[in-house]
Amino acid sequence: MPMLKIPLIIFIAIAMIVSFRYLPFFYVGAIDIISEDFVTPSLESLRNKAQYSNFFSSRFLSSRMEMGRLCYVDDVKIEKNNGSYTLNPTYKDGIILTDSESYYFYDGSSMDRVEEKDSYVLSKNYLVFSLSKQMLDFFVSYYNDANEREMLSLLLDISHETSYNGKRVKKAEYYASSQSLLGELRLYGENSPYVLSIRDYSSPSFILESVKEISELYLSEMEHFIIAENTLMRRQYSGNR
Repeated sequence: MPMLKIPLIIFIAIAMIVSFRYLPFFYVGAIDIISEDFVTPSLESLRNKAQYSNFFSSRFLSSRMEMGRLCYVDDVKIEKNNGSYTLNPTYKDGIILTDSESYYFYDGSSMDRVEEKDSYVLSKNYLVFSLSKQMLDFFVSYYNDANEREMLSLLLDISHETSYNGKRVKKAEYYASSQSLLGELRLYGENSPYVLSIRDYSSPSFILESVKEISELYLSEMEHFIIAENTLMRRQYSGNR
């Protein structure tokens, strides 16, 4: 008798799952996105795919899973409130690396390529690290190397610490420089007009404090700052490298 109960229980469980997929109570209509100012085309496309389906349908479940797999998405919540559904994504801390053709997202532990169609929205919300194609290939291949990891970690810290009050570093560039055997890292302010040139491996904490200090300044015109040997200098901006 107990042996007969097992197939019966399995049958009932399958029947319940199938019925859930067709019950009107689990129908998902339109899904509103809470963070309308930060929605990539990929995320919006998956939202559209999940709409007007059943909560237990393969279409809804696969769309929800694909949202969570986007490299810049930390978590995705689709919640029902007063009969309507909302999509509330949370995003990872990170930076964008690009040669203006390819785009990669770095979050401190992994480097993932993002689709070009998402690059515009991501570039508006993350610090953009602009590199030549050769340098980008190098960083993508060796981002776990000690020197590359140190620079990327510094940019992550700068991006995080200077995002308050809308004042932040918007863009970074790295290129070989005749004034430094180590090359030069340049940072550009978003809402404060400045260029900061870092020409050696000064203390990351000193660089971070200097960036915060500069970001708080009221600058009426473009200013050029230089960090070398843990010293912050202010120079007249010439408009060239």
